Amino acid sequence: MSSLSRSMATFKIHQDEENIAPVGKSKASTANFNKQRPVLSVISANLDSEAVQNRTKKIITDQIVKDPVLKIKETVDESKLKKELSNLTVSSDDKENPTVAKKVVTRTPLKELVKIPLAVAEDKKQNKYDSPMSIDGSPKNIELIASKAKLEELYSCLIYRDDIYKYLKQLETQFRPKAYYMKRQPDVTYSMRTILVDWLVEVGEEYKLHNETLFMAVSFLDRFLSSMAVARAKLQLLGTSAMFIAAKFEEIFPPEVSEFTYITDNTYTKKQVLRMENLILKVLSFELSAPTCCTFITHIAASTKLPDKNLFLAMYICELTLLEADPYFDFYPSIIASGAIALARHCLGFIEVWPVNLARTTGYTLSQLSQVIVHLNETHNKSFTSKHVAIRDKYKAAKFESVSQIPFKKLIIRE
Repeated sequence: MSSLSRSMATFKIHQDEENIAPVGKSKASTANFNKQRPVLSVISANLDSEAVQNRTKKIITDQIVKDPVLKIKETVDESKLKKELSNLTVSSDDKENPTVAKKVVTRTPLKELVKIPLAVAEDKKQNKYDSPMSIDGSPKNIELIASKAKLEELYSCLIYRDDIYKYLKQLETQFRPKAYYMKRQPDVTYSMRTILVDWLVEVGEEYKLHNETLFMAVSFLDRFLSSMAVARAKLQLLGTSAMFIAAKFEEIFPPEVSEFTYITDNTYTKKQVLRMENLILKVLSFELSAPTCCTFITHIAASTKLPDKNLFLAMYICELTLLEADPYFDFYPSIIASGAIALARHCLGFIEVWPVNLARTTGYTLSQLSQVIVHLNETHNKSFTSKHVAIRDKYKAAKFESVSQIPFKKLIIRE
């Protein structure tokens, strides 16, 4: 254990200040509880006629005090003034003078305000749609389609295509998680990580996040765990904060931090998520632009005009690899992406598994992919019987052409 503590920093539960019960503040918090500002719905529900009367009386009393000044300046007849003031008298019963209260108290009913969330009301002048995170009501964003088309144009552009791919391959060698780092984790196991990644897939589908956001979040997770020992009670917090960072990096409309605390059933507070976000960024030295398998598949598919079904099945196989930390940490993301494309073409019945244009674009021959394809065969085969079904259910949808239901075919590379 001494060597473990020297080689890896430890992040424990008791280091979070919000997990320590406050001492000597319970009485103060109880005393100040009734002084807290209520929300709009509470005000709307508890506003009674007596409060309206008190406010009306105060306004009229102020008016009566000011009227003698007007009397002196304008030399108004006293009898006429008394007659006017008598009309302003408010009885203790609202039914006797209902019109007076309506004239004095002029404000919008609070029920109309409660219907619109505050965050949406503030941004409604700027945003065309209501809440971008509305799962049921938010329409499909045209900007997302346009940005995807521009991305494909960029990848397929002959002038920049090769330079972009070379740069991505250079970056993938710099930002990689350490292979077999789980052996150095005292409180986290492979199965815990698999459960967490499966849950992150569900989170991505719930909030309609891009595939790249999921791949990036898992990359942040593994790179962090390669350097820091995390208690199992904080593992979900780590995954949540990693997804929060990836969404802000990749999405046009990322979910708010409150959405991520809600998705954890309020297991963690906003402060905890933000503190973990800060810690992740420090450990990663703010190096977030690490390419993933999704990055390379998108580039290869756009450059070689890959059919949609081939693209979806390759993406599905790559996403299955996220559930398994090792042995895929031994391979670069570009190799995993290329192997997934070759295996997908084999399962779809293509005559040429690895044509010349794919070999030229990726820079890999089929023999160079043989080792990773062995592991991809096993991962794809196990997916049909795995108890972690989030990815399989995701790619069962019609928008992905139900590629998760395509039968497995083992690809054997003869060298």
